[in-house]
Amino acid sequence: MAGYLAASFLGEFVTVTAASLTITRLYAGLRRFQGLGPDDTGPFGAPGSPPERRVPGKGGPLAVGVMGLPQENPACPPHGGRIAAFLVLAAVASLATAATILSGFDLQDNVQVTAHRGSSSGAPENTLAAVRRAVEEGADYAEIDVRLTADGCAVLLHERDLFRVAGLKRKVADLTYDQIRTLDVGGWFAPRFRGEPIPLLSEIVTFAQGRIKLNLDLKVDTDPHACAERVVSILQQHDALQDCVVSSANIQALAHIRRLDPSIRTGYIISQSLGKVTALDVDFLSVSSRIATPGLIATARAAGREVHVWTVNHPREMARFIDLGVDNLITARPLVAIALLEKRVAMSQGELLVAKVQSWFLR
Repeated sequence: MAGYLAASFLGEFVTVTAASLTITRLYAGLRRFQGLGPDDTGPFGAPGSPPERRVPGKGGPLAVGVMGLPQENPACPPHGGRIAAFLVLAAVASLATAATILSGFDLQDNVQVTAHRGSSSGAPENTLAAVRRAVEEGADYAEIDVRLTADGCAVLLHERDLFRVAGLKRKVADLTYDQIRTLDVGGWFAPRFRGEPIPLLSEIVTFAQGRIKLNLDLKVDTDPHACAERVVSILQQHDALQDCVVSSANIQALAHIRRLDPSIRTGYIISQSLGKVTALDVDFLSVSSRIATPGLIATARAAGREVHVWTVNHPREMARFIDLGVDNLITARPLVAIALLEKRVAMSQGELLVAKVQSWFLR
């Protein structure tokens, strides 16, 4: 594999070298055809162009070679020894580059799978049914969205209002839990889920214990401190601090959680390019797949931050992010991601290395 990579890079060096020599030879031949010396300006130059310099005893123009040394024929290519030396250096550089690339490959895919909003491709999102399906499919985490009602209850919902999932044009923050607990948020997905209610966070935490870990995405509508305090209180009451992580795009909420209980792992959600996010006091970065570049992933890993990428649903995209070294794939299709990881575990080291090299060239 190292030889394959080295040959690829060496081929590029040789191609560039051959093209450069060809252009040099054509240029020198054209000047000789026009009867020009190396310092002449040619027929379109300004009057008073310097005369041709000639080699003593000969009639041809004097060419100036490398380092100012004269050479008889400007159309002659550089000396063969120089080409050989260049190719040797190119080969050494190619091997060094190949070795550097190969040394960066980890032949163990230490990647976890998070079911996005529960397993939202097979059940209505942010419901007990979705989290139950995530457990059945073998996901490591279920990511769920958490909001506060008007009376301070933590419930599961992605949007601010209830229109998309329940047909009600009212915001969760303006309603009490008693006003929303009887709403149907499953019928829009499929008839068999009709009657599925909006669950309390405490109900999901109770169900998940011993079955699956949770990633709580805090959606802050009003006071970030109130949201953080309510979530931390629920996790402490249910002794679920070690089985849950908290992520949010609201850095104030995350900072308050860190103050309330430093043992809770927190992650900052990134959906667009920002500044130096690795300086934030969080344990991981939850990055949109649109901006999860190799550079960002490498920088975050070097800074000791885990990288979770969302929402990755296509197998080819999953493989690319696995090979880039992410720690967690957030997907609505956890079964697909798990099957891909199991397939890679069954590969020999040579097969996996070939797959990673191929992914490196295609990225």
